[in-house]
Amino acid sequence: MSSPSSPPPTDGDSTAEPGTGPPSSSLLVERIVELERTNDRLEAENVRLQREKARLERCLDRRRRERQDVIDRYERQLRQRTAELERATETTGEDESAANGGDTLRTLAASVAERLRTAAARVRP
Repeated sequence: MSSPSSPPPTDGDSTAEPGTGPPSSSLLVERIVELERTNDRLEAENVRLQREKARLERCLDRRRRERQDVIDRYERQLRQRTAELERATETTGEDESAANGGDTLRTLAASVAERLRTAAARVRP
């Protein structure tokens, strides 16, 4: 409790000088108006940032879809080429060295397919 000779406590945000008593009503009204303007400005900034966030999320989703489409296209091409290679080696009856070359290509194709799947897993959220 304060003694009668000490000034009344202030909240530190008051524009009144210490010891002069509470701020006048006009100062309070000015402070309220200032706070309302600040609040309005912050609300407008929040709306702008929310819109920007939504735009960036759409952009990110589009890029993820595009990357996934590229990976899917490469996987399809790889499967097609592998199937073509297998058909070619089966129908031509190539000698053992050519068959081993086909095995090497199939191994390489499987390795590439695995790398594509790994890349696709990184792209997906």
